[in-house]
Formats: sequence, structure tokens, C-alpha cells
Amino acid sequence: MNIVVGELDEESYIFPVLGNFGVDVQRLTERRSEYLQSFKSLIAKTYPGTNLQILSWSEIANSGLIVLDKLPSLSFIVDESRRMKDFFKPGGYYDGLPEPNPQQLIQMARLKMQTYTRQGNTLKKLFPNAIGIQNESPALLRTLMINAGLKAEAQETIPYIYPFNERRNIY
Repeated sequence: MNIVVGELDEESYIFPVLGNFGVDVQRLTERRSEYLQSFKSLIAKTYPGTNLQILSWSEIANSGLIVLDKLPSLSFIVDESRRMKDFFKPGGYYDGLPEPNPQQLIQMARLKMQTYTRQGNTLKKLFPNAIGIQNESPALLRTLMINAGLKAEAQETIPYIYPFNERRNIY
């Protein structure tokens, strides 16, 4: 079994649009490495003797950009930008950071689509017979984003299961 921990969201679609807010990127990288090691230790203790390979996205990422014009309908980008706006509100994931304007939100949503699509293409190349486990919400939308590039290239998509999502968070 392979587990890939995606840890580059900020570098992929937040920092390119909004800047890095003075974040010490070296320290951020160190913290992510510490988290990954802690996660690996937890998994090893929880599932001893299991043959697991745990990788960070930064270990396997490729740099090829996906051309959005070649992808299927992008009508979800406005919806995704609205969803991302909530991340910057009080209590949100990026609470305390300046709220992006509508154009910045659209730009971040487009970069997010490119990021997920690139991830899907890379995962399919590295693990062609994989079945994904989706833990993000809305789960079906995330799966569509990951598989969009594969569909655009008429390739077989990656099937996903959603064991961690309540029914209301799937769509």
C-alpha cells in the first residue's frame, strides 16, 4: 500500500497569488518533514508488519503544467473560489490572513484545478492500478479534479472510495 501525503497546497495555489505572508518557507518545510516523520511513526505503531510506503507529494511531484483549455468544463471554478473564500473567514483554515479579492480567488481556484489535475496524472503514472482513498470535502468534486486531466487525455481514471466523509460532505 502506498500513502501519499499532499503538503504543497500553499506553494501550489496560495503563495503564487497572494504571496507567502512572510512565512519562513525553510521552517515550513522543516515542520512538514517533522509531521511526515511523526505520521510514519504513528502508522508503523498502529499497523505493525504492514508493507506501507509513505511518501510526501514533494517527493513525487512533477512540474508539468496542465493546460486548462484542454480540460472538460471548468464551470466549477467559480464555486470553488467561493468555497476557498470561506477558508479566510474567522474560524477558517487561513483565519487571520488577508481575505483575497474575487479575481485572486478565481486565480487560486484555477491553480488548484491545475494542481489536482497534475497530481492525478502523476499518481496514475506512478501507481497505475491504484484505488484512491479520498478524505477531502467535497469528496466527489476533489475526485473529479484529480481525474480531469486523465479524462481529457482519454485515459482510465483513478477510482476512489470515501471512508472518512459523511454523506453530506461527499457532493
